[in-house]
Amino acid sequence: MTENQSKVELSHVVRLDRLGPRPQTINLTPSEEIRAALASRFGLLEMSSFEADLRVRRRADTGWIEVTGTIRSDLIQECVVTLEPIPAHVEAEVAEMFVEEGVEEDGEMGPRGREAVDLDPIADDPEPLVDGVLDVGEIAAQALSLALDPYPRAPNLAGEVDDEASPVVSETLERDEDQDEKVSPFARLAELKQRMAHGQNVKKS
Repeated sequence: MTENQSKVELSHVVRLDRLGPRPQTINLTPSEEIRAALASRFGLLEMSSFEADLRVRRRADTGWIEVTGTIRSDLIQECVVTLEPIPAHVEAEVAEMFVEEGVEEDGEMGPRGREAVDLDPIADDPEPLVDGVLDVGEIAAQALSLALDPYPRAPNLAGEVDDEASPVVSETLERDEDQDEKVSPFARLAELKQRMAHGQNVKKS
């Protein structure tokens, strides 16, 4: 285990030499102590539950390591305005691809080459792996961090942005109306010239 792996709060290491095309199913339900450590890491007030259902396999076409599944968590964030607690339920999909160091040779990714995965949205940029292990616990933790609301706001503040934006729209409309009034004399002049071109009588003021 590397130094970085020893520091993660939620760790579940999978040995790559034991992976095949048949998925390994992994369910993670961290203890209260680990949830508290994750809450501290992500700036949460509390994390009452966290569960990850993951599947890990080695793709037969490329040899890459595929991790898919879902994570779920009940937690409490802090409002960025009032600092009051905001309960939230978070669910997110996990879809990651990794490649072992030394797998890529001469631009080929396994027996079928890179063309085999060009249409796979999760296989565009596989992350490199070293030491022959993959920590799916840290993958689940990072998936949770990406699913969190970066700027949580209390429900009673949800309409403030719209209220503040309304005067800007009204002011814009007023400017457009003023501009129309300024342009209208030129429109009348154009109409006058058109009448003169057609030989119509023009009354002088």
